[in-house]
Amino acid sequence: MWHSPNTAAYANAVLQTRIVAMRTAVLIYCLFAAGLAGCFGDPQPADPTDLIDQGVVALEADQYALAISSFTSAVTVAPQDCRPQVGLALAHLLETVAQYRSFNSLLFGSLAADPDSLDVQADGGLIEKSLVQPLLLPWQASLTSLAAAATAGGDEPCRLTARLPFKVGISDFISVNLRLGPDWTEREMQVLRFLSSFVLSVNQLLLSHDLEIPPLTALKVTNRLDRSDLVSFLRVLGVVPAEAPRFLEWHQDPERKDYFARITTTAGNAFLALEALGRQGLGFLEQLPESTGTELFYLLDVDGDGTMNPGDRLVMNMEGKIQIGRDVPILVGPAEFRIHGTVQPEVLGDATGFLNLAARVFAGELTPGTQLRLESLNGIFMTFGQDRPFEDVLRLDPLAYFRGPLQATWQRRDLNDNCKTPVGSDVECECLDKRTIEDPETGEQTQISVQPDVLSISDTGPVDVCLREGLEPLDGRYPQPPKPKPLRDVLPYWYIDPFLNEGQPVLGVEGEKSPNVLPNTYLPPFVSLGDFDHFLFGEVRTDVGTIDIHIPNDCISAPSEDKFGLITVPYTAFRDPAFNNSTFVNLSVLTGGDCNDSQSIEYRSWNPADVYAMNKVVAHYASRYGRLIYDVFSFLIQ
Repeated sequence: MWHSPNTAAYANAVLQTRIVAMRTAVLIYCLFAAGLAGCFGDPQPADPTDLIDQGVVALEADQYALAISSFTSAVTVAPQDCRPQVGLALAHLLETVAQYRSFNSLLFGSLAADPDSLDVQADGGLIEKSLVQPLLLPWQASLTSLAAAATAGGDEPCRLTARLPFKVGISDFISVNLRLGPDWTEREMQVLRFLSSFVLSVNQLLLSHDLEIPPLTALKVTNRLDRSDLVSFLRVLGVVPAEAPRFLEWHQDPERKDYFARITTTAGNAFLALEALGRQGLGFLEQLPESTGTELFYLLDVDGDGTMNPGDRLVMNMEGKIQIGRDVPILVGPAEFRIHGTVQPEVLGDATGFLNLAARVFAGELTPGTQLRLESLNGIFMTFGQDRPFEDVLRLDPLAYFRGPLQATWQRRDLNDNCKTPVGSDVECECLDKRTIEDPETGEQTQISVQPDVLSISDTGPVDVCLREGLEPLDGRYPQPPKPKPLRDVLPYWYIDPFLNEGQPVLGVEGEKSPNVLPNTYLPPFVSLGDFDHFLFGEVRTDVGTIDIHIPNDCISAPSEDKFGLITVPYTAFRDPAFNNSTFVNLSVLTGGDCNDSQSIEYRSWNPADVYAMNKVVAHYASRYGRLIYDVFSFLIQ
């Protein structure tokens, strides 16, 4: 006869049976997985060498995702080992290059084959879909990671061996297929730190602005582009701001606009990387580091004296090929660059000092208003064998562009020497306060000049041009909150050209060519021969109303030996030539001839650039380096 079991006892037996089964299953799982992670006690850490080896294999196979995973795990396991950081930087470099290849494939592949595949209404616009989403936003993440890893990997002597694949192209016109390395050290990390930070700064600048262009406008630009010279090319672009009223305004998404505030930190990081390379170069003048000749960059000691001297070679280890169109592939091997005689301690010292100053300015460590001198860049260019390319004509207060014009109390620096009327000038400067005193005995009154300590308080500087000479700011400060300007507010005006059919909008750029060009050379109506005034037609219609953008002649013209008219000196109607009061000009070393600046104290002292002064500086250097500009432009537009 069947008896019903005790309910409580039965439930307890079932529970015990299940517990035993679960423990058995866990035991079997742990025994199976013990070789991977361990179940009893603390997990055993993975071998960092194995992880690094896995990462290197992934790098050389161009599998950046697997490489990132391996090196990230190695960093966690061995945080004091620099090699995983170097590998992580290289993996993010491959990621960045792969993102560009995807963008290139979209732009010149599927989108070029079927433009209608882009639904600009549904996807947020032409530029958003074809540039921002496939390239700029992915780059923001990958470049940030690359810069961080390169910074960490360049802090101490390090070496990682990996023959890195580097594959890029432009459409099907240019294809580059190289192997770089094999050895990567802290020096290569500083180079990557600079390059990634620089590109990231540009990326942040673009993302912070509205880049959208109507599809029809893009088609107009494509159909009208004039590739004959740089000025003609730029003028056609005026249709973009004319038909896209928000183009280069701040992006309406606050998160996108916030990228602009990050640029100062990113740019400072780029200057720090260059400064580190400069300090290493100074050390090479005394003692070259040990080298195996397998690093991506190494110095070949030609004279064997153990130091860097003129005649030694900087070698870049690479091999592969470059394909241009259907031409025969160009085989590429290690590239050598001769160390020039200008590479001396004082030159490298000047270059390194400028880079240190720039990094500290962007970091906000120096007194507000600290300016960077264009002339200080000479040390950098002379390092590469160039003559001194710059005079002391332009200085920059870069933080003013990002935060707003410096606000300060202005005080006279040298009361005895800087308040004199310029010789030969018609301007009489009343720089001193006039006071009348009375002789207590005779009652005779006499007017005297009193030298005040503080002359004026202004956001941008003394109002009276006579007071600008010899003044310096005290207690300088930038606006709070910051008052930056979008790119649209500082770049050239566009205007309706009365000489074009239907009054087409053009960018405010004209040009000059050499007065000695050969007869019958074609000149568009906006290009003159020799030194001449520009925008002579008076007031023009722009998006901010009807304005006069006339620019007087400046006694500078294209080189007389340019008989073929290759060099065009540009003149630009800037909206804000001082770029939010960040650019200061002194034309003293450029004066000459019967020009507007020959007698003006305003142009012979340091002041925020106006349209005339900025264009004269640009014209001076465009005339000097115009052939180089022409060659670069011709290569890019072909």
